[in-house]
Amino acid sequence: MTNIVRKIQFETSTQVLDAISFLSAMQGKILELFNQYGKSADKKAITTKICKALTTNMQIEEEIFYPAIKKAVKENGIISAAIMEHSILKYLIAEIEDLDEDSSVYDIKVSVLGEQVKAHFMTDQTKLFPKVSASKKTDLWAVGAQLAWRIQEQ
Repeated sequence: MTNIVRKIQFETSTQVLDAISFLSAMQGKILELFNQYGKSADKKAITTKICKALTTNMQIEEEIFYPAIKKAVKENGIISAAIMEHSILKYLIAEIEDLDEDSSVYDIKVSVLGEQVKAHFMTDQTKLFPKVSASKKTDLWAVGAQLAWRIQEQ
């Protein structure tokens, strides 16, 4: 465990994990929010949580995780594809945030967002994360600590 990890463990209540475990846990929480959406009477509140969590997830991936793993992943195309997927998600989030929850397309747009998110997370889990883990070129604990620190700041 690195010094930065130890420091953050004592200064925050956020659990420090390696970067892949940290992002996987965030992804699980986001998917759970999508599961709650269909069962909720207050869909706008759940949608707000989904959009905030997704925006945070994309921000820390783009600002911290992707730059840290560029050397570990020899194919930069996989990172470029992930960033392109983020652009699509951001577009859908903006559209949903502008809609009234009574709109006839609100549920459809949230559903499309959910499908896009699942596809993006599946790519992370099956293609990106295994390559990063196998490379051993990135200190995933240090990156995980940076991710945790960034979440604390928000």
